[in-house]
Amino acid sequence: MNIQFSISNIQCRSKKIALPRIANRNILRHWKLEIGNSTFRLFDTQRIFRMRFLNLSILLLAAGLMLSCNDTPPKMNSIVFSSSRDGNSNIYIMNEYGKITTPLLQWPGNEWNPRWIPNTSKIIFFSDSLGANTVFSLDLRTKAVEQFCTIDYDDPFMAVSPDGAWIAYHFRDDSGNVDIYRSRLDGSERERLTEHPAKDYKPAFSPDGNQISFTSYRDGNAEVYVMNLAGGALKNISNHPADDANATFSPDGKSLLFRSGREGGGNQEIYTKALTGENVRRLTHHPGWELVASWSLDGQDITFGSNRDGNWEIYRVKATGGELLRLTDHPGFDGDPVWVLY
Repeated sequence: MNIQFSISNIQCRSKKIALPRIANRNILRHWKLEIGNSTFRLFDTQRIFRMRFLNLSILLLAAGLMLSCNDTPPKMNSIVFSSSRDGNSNIYIMNEYGKITTPLLQWPGNEWNPRWIPNTSKIIFFSDSLGANTVFSLDLRTKAVEQFCTIDYDDPFMAVSPDGAWIAYHFRDDSGNVDIYRSRLDGSERERLTEHPAKDYKPAFSPDGNQISFTSYRDGNAEVYVMNLAGGALKNISNHPADDANATFSPDGKSLLFRSGREGGGNQEIYTKALTGENVRRLTHHPGWELVASWSLDGQDITFGSNRDGNWEIYRVKATGGELLRLTDHPGFDGDPVWVLY
């Protein structure tokens, strides 16, 4: 007589496996259990069912399956950021609610401007620990570090393309003009993307990698522009007499997130605006300054740095606006937040 089974799932870290549960039978000659492409067959040579034998068999089978499970932990939404809480500027990571803050590096110099390489477990960042402003990568899982190019500029800032193949950055040429460039991470294949007497700075790639946004003073004040990397005319997206800067694309590529002083009073607030020039939305309302901001990976939330409480902390707000959630609370500087999934 064959034993029949019903299936119940148990969680083995990030992978589900199936265990048999005996379905109301008392006597067996044998049972057959199929898991994936493997077949297990256990026999009762005395024809009389012995519960101890069955329990032991199932325990041994479960133990074997547990050992063969994928040992990779599940991916997590996290936020990497720059902080001076230990004296010099360093790169930290916290969960999306501001808990379990952990330093990623403890180098002697300063590390800043972290950027996630999408669909990987790696970030890139600047460090002056070797003396010059050098680009490094860090694998958040293995902690492996790799050194790349050096960018000789007093206030370097970079963005990484969605495929991780390019970085874009602003750079001062021999004439003193600051424009947007891109290159491979090792500095090869460098290409000048903008050329104008006014300052162009702080680029960001679109999610499809076909466009960049950047800030420029070419119209007399700081404005946010978008250009196609394949060529074509620039488009002034922010288009306001006040200064607008530090833009990033939404995950769907349809909107920009930026800071602006358009409300007056000398402070900076966070706004979103569609690339079509419509749907301007103000997300923050405070006399303090809000600066570098980033989107969550699903586009539902925004994180940004603000000095509204007397020192620079990181906050979170819905992309539609609403109540703020303070993520950091430390006397040191906390800012430049970027969402990662690894």
